[in-house]
Amino acid sequence: MVKVTNGVIAYMSPNGDNANDGLTMLTPKKSIYGVLNSIENVETIIFLEGEYVSGVNYFDSAFGQQGQVINQPINFIGLGKVIFNNLNNYPIKFENSVYCENIHFKGGNNCVVVNHSSRQYYSVFNHCTFSNSYTLNGLALLGGLGCD
Repeated sequence: MVKVTNGVIAYMSPNGDNANDGLTMLTPKKSIYGVLNSIENVETIIFLEGEYVSGVNYFDSAFGQQGQVINQPINFIGLGKVIFNNLNNYPIKFENSVYCENIHFKGGNNCVVVNHSSRQYYSVFNHCTFSNSYTLNGLALLGGLGCD
């Protein structure tokens, strides 16, 4: 399993606030961008129940359609019914090991992009679903080396 366990756990809510510290369920951040750019050594993001929308809860829309890359090992864990709705075609891009659990990724062109070109990283999507992609994949996996 990819889950790592010695870093910081951050919390997010679709109704959170990036001014919050994100370190408890009572003080969740609103966006992935808010978590990764203000909390050091984040290893796990717990997503509280709700619908997360691209360009609002994923990353700042200034990143454009390419989205922002997550290039550190990370766990995405959904509590309750968690939906990532890719309305604006801003995919979540992972370029390191990723463990996702209990998240419904919905819509967009390549809602999730995992790029492991020439690296030995791991991707695990446990109890995750992908649906309603417009023209491309709900999940795009690129590259990767064989494992020993």
